[in-house]
Amino acid sequence: RTRGPDGAEDEYIELYNPNATVVDISGWKINVSNDSGTTSTRATIPASTILRSGQYYLIANSSTNGYSGVVTANLTYGQGITNAGGIALVRPNNTVVDQVGLGTGSAYEEGTPLPALPSNANQSYERKLGGPSDSCQDTDDNANDFSLITSDPKNYSSQLSRCGTLLPIPVLTTTTITGDFPDPSLVNASVSVSV
Repeated sequence: RTRGPDGAEDEYIELYNPNATVVDISGWKINVSNDSGTTSTRATIPASTILRSGQYYLIANSSTNGYSGVVTANLTYGQGITNAGGIALVRPNNTVVDQVGLGTGSAYEEGTPLPALPSNANQSYERKLGGPSDSCQDTDDNANDFSLITSDPKNYSSQLSRCGTLLPIPVLTTTTITGDFPDPSLVNASVSVSV
């Protein structure tokens, strides 16, 4: 979303892992383009950030009149994105992972770009299939892959769901090792652990 109910900076970017494997997104960047092709970086994802299968990650504008949604952002940035520009997810070595354009002047787009968002409504573009079916379509054509929806972003804490199939909620446990024999640093030794 490049504009929303609170105006031009009421914006967010939602990342999603539709794969069956974990993806380490540490150091990946959100790059943006204006409508004349000038690019810059808005956010860099912190170290040790992974996306599990079916997991979302929300990045939002934290400036005055920035993101107004109720779902908490996982990462923020402070400078707006041009409504008729574009957005790219970029690896630390600057290779583009994915991109979407909202105008023909953007440096970032795949196939036919989307039109700029038409108003300050609670709307955004979501990759199809969308909603409870998740964002799993990628034909490398923005106009074919995205649809305009009422905004309802998800974040890192949202239910894991891979392309419409709910996944088990991970259970966090704390394990205390109370003893071991023999010393586990012994090379090729059999070790028993009491938990």
